[in-house]
Amino acid sequence: MVKGSYAMIIQLKEDIAVNIRRKSVELKKGYYLYVGSALNGIVARLRRHFKRGKKIHWHVDNLTEKGEVLEAYYVVREDRLECEIARRIRLERISGFGDSDCRCGGHLFYSADKNQMVVEIKSVMSFFGEVKKFEREY
Repeated sequence: MVKGSYAMIIQLKEDIAVNIRRKSVELKKGYYLYVGSALNGIVARLRRHFKRGKKIHWHVDNLTEKGEVLEAYYVVREDRLECEIARRIRLERISGFGDSDCRCGGHLFYSADKNQMVVEIKSVMSFFGEVKKFEREY
């Protein structure tokens, strides 16, 4: 089983509202970058994120069900890096999203420019190891 931390790019084609901690958060159309860790198997976790019609378990499931997961990147590591990666990202942070177990300020970021997002995440994640692109199964 491969452990690691990941970042995935999700596109919203329209504005949506999602509930986080019993309050509604408005998300505008564009690109979102979500950072997470999967210490029980990164491949299974990313497969789940790309899948449609799943049971809502994590905050990000609301987003992946209403938007489209376009691509994902990961680094293989034994330790949980999601907070450290999130701290280094220089994109617009969506406060309070995806950090219910850590309270680091949020693991979701927004950009209208997908290419900027890809460059940013590859740069940040390369500090922690080889950045691999998840190859989605169709």
